[in-house]
Amino acid sequence: MLELGLRCQSFVDVVSTASGQSWALTNYCPVPAGPANSDHPPGFATALMNEHSPGRGRIAGDGVDGRIGQLAAKAYLESESSFPIPDRTPRPSRHRTGEPLTTTSDDLSGLIRRAEQGEEAAVEELAERQRFSTDDRLLRLFVDSIDAGTAGLPGWLVASALEGSNDGPGCFARAVAARWLASPPAALGMSAWELAEALRSQGIGPDLLAELAGPDFVWVLPEAVRGQYSSAALPLAPSDSESWPATAHSVFSGTPDDVCRWCSSPLWTALDLDTSDPVDSRTADAVTEAIAHTGWRGRLRLTTCAGCVCDVAMIVFTEVRRDGTGQWSPHNSADLLLWEPRTRHQTPPRTLFADASHGFCATPFQADPWHSRGSVLGGVPDWIQSEDTPDCPGCGEAMPYLGMISAVDADPRCEGGYYFFLHTTCGIAATIHQQS
Repeated sequence: MLELGLRCQSFVDVVSTASGQSWALTNYCPVPAGPANSDHPPGFATALMNEHSPGRGRIAGDGVDGRIGQLAAKAYLESESSFPIPDRTPRPSRHRTGEPLTTTSDDLSGLIRRAEQGEEAAVEELAERQRFSTDDRLLRLFVDSIDAGTAGLPGWLVASALEGSNDGPGCFARAVAARWLASPPAALGMSAWELAEALRSQGIGPDLLAELAGPDFVWVLPEAVRGQYSSAALPLAPSDSESWPATAHSVFSGTPDDVCRWCSSPLWTALDLDTSDPVDSRTADAVTEAIAHTGWRGRLRLTTCAGCVCDVAMIVFTEVRRDGTGQWSPHNSADLLLWEPRTRHQTPPRTLFADASHGFCATPFQADPWHSRGSVLGGVPDWIQSEDTPDCPGCGEAMPYLGMISAVDADPRCEGGYYFFLHTTCGIAATIHQQS
């Protein structure tokens, strides 16, 4: 780590807030005074184990065969006599002791100027200061600098300061976020869409994001992703919900191709949509708008194997046809498997349909993999892990995002989200599953 030029504090800041977080990292970090840097001497547990000698005597008196315990006790005694027991009192990092990184507005302003000039150490210190800040002083300095036309602060750093929008109505961060979404300052270096994406990634929920943007906000996709995502998002509802329309298509009956070639389970009809349904033109028109970027027209029945995409495969490909049929794709090779699948004949989860009864979602960022009714057609994905847009196995192009189904909506026993992609030209759909 040190040889690569990575600061220890930066490493701890990242790992301690991700899946690598542990008691040892945040309270007993091995750098520089941990056991790994001291020939692994015994700690206080050695002496603690040797305090159990009365228990060992009781075992012997009761006639219990405790030879393994006696050998372990001998090893601990030898270890204790060979090495002094060092002081292992945890040394909290400076932010946990409340020691300020900087104390005055002048100090912070100087740090901001260095960060604007591209000094990485200054950016890192500002990020640490913001992370453990208990007030909005740093955000106010960010805002003053950006509103004055000074550019250079990383967008992610500013967005992290605006996370305070969650503090409630009337807070300074919320007022700034709403103003900048309506009219982003040039010095911010972000469009309204990019700012909204950054806020969403910082934990600003879709409902609050819609409130900050306002009901008259027009969501305009950046040109670079206009063929990848949709500015329109439509709610998806499970087939057993009260809003399931009487005119909805029945689930397509199974065929020999409707079986997963890996686990032999029936394929799951995840989505059943139609852009030209003559019975329900309102829903058909809404579906058409939500998936216009994919170029698909007509009946779309998207199938996949729910079990394999969750448990054993990185991705599952299926083929789609405009008559509403779908089947297993020959592009599902063994290279996509994380480990060997097993035959299980799993019952597929519920089918979801487009619910236009209340119109479109308030923002394209409405997808929510964690809650019921968080499933959305169109819009942009809310990735649980990192972005993972697949390439079409037929032509190699990036596959347009179709929508996301919250596992809670499909099967309450599951967790995470199913992300769907569609390449109309090749007639290939892809499913990816992510969870915490």
